[in-house]
Amino acid sequence: MSVVLDFPFSVCVWISAAVAIIYTLLGGLYSVAYTDIVQLILLFISLVSLLLATQLIGTTSPNPLCQIRCIKIIIHVQQLSVSSRL
Repeated sequence: MSVVLDFPFSVCVWISAAVAIIYTLLGGLYSVAYTDIVQLILLFISLVSLLLATQLIGTTSPNPLCQIRCIKIIIHVQQLSVSSRL
């Protein structure tokens, strides 16, 4: 918020705290519980997306040594699955 609105950071913290307190006071525990449920759903969607992305890409690390290690592990697992079929 401080970047977009060009407010000082401390003012943004106070504004965010005021919005959270007013939201909780007006909606009560019911609204807070629904907010937690929405956050949990978004967290699981993000986790599944990350897992799918790492399966498709192979790794999330920019380190080339880690990428080579992941490729070696994938090749080894594929060799094991081929040899177990024979």
